Amino acid sequence: MTHESNFEYSKNQKFDIFCLEDRLCVERVQDNGKTKSGLYIGETKEGQSIGIIRHLSRELLEGSLFKKDQLVLFSRYNGIEINLNEANLIFLKKNDVIAILGPQEEGI
Repeated sequence: MTHESNFEYSKNQKFDIFCLEDRLCVERVQDNGKTKSGLYIGETKEGQSIGIIRHLSRELLEGSLFKKDQLVLFSRYNGIEINLNEANLIFLKKNDVIAILGPQEEGI
């Protein structure tokens, strides 16, 4: 018995994203080091990327260091990259994240 779906995909269709298990969805910062909001990010070494967390799994939302809209550093070669909802998204496991980036605290 086969199941046939009446689902039709349209390029203009928007989707909600629900990450599973220990996954997070990151939007890569533009190559020129500037985010869409106008924030400039320093350059990284070859093979590393900076992204903004856009979606988190429920597991990571509860009691995790990760928060939506945080900047993170990750290897350019990890994860699964797709274009969805007019954004370049990368799905990563939490262990693929090298560092969480934030403003420097005074005195450090």
